[in-house]
Amino acid sequence: MHANTGNSPALTLTVADLANLFHVSADRFRQMRPKLEAKGFPSRIPGAGARWSAPAVHHWIRSNAGTYAPLTDGAVPDAADPIASAQAQLEERYAA
Repeated sequence: MHANTGNSPALTLTVADLANLFHVSADRFRQMRPKLEAKGFPSRIPGAGARWSAPAVHHWIRSNAGTYAPLTDGAVPDAADPIASAQAQLEERYAA
């Protein structure tokens, strides 16, 4: 997530942050974005430039993680890490 001052978590994400979250390049995230947004992925924060709400993005991932097809390569995401599991499922679905 975007660096901040203090101990509170960042409230916004940049393209670089989102690309890192999805384990893709920034260019690949930009390519994926229309498909993600068509599936309800949060839009950029109005007036904030290229920034997204971190809580909204994480909520979208948690809310949609169980709706995607299982991984086709037989890999089993780490059930102890729901974000990693959701991320793996999103990458599988939108990487094509």
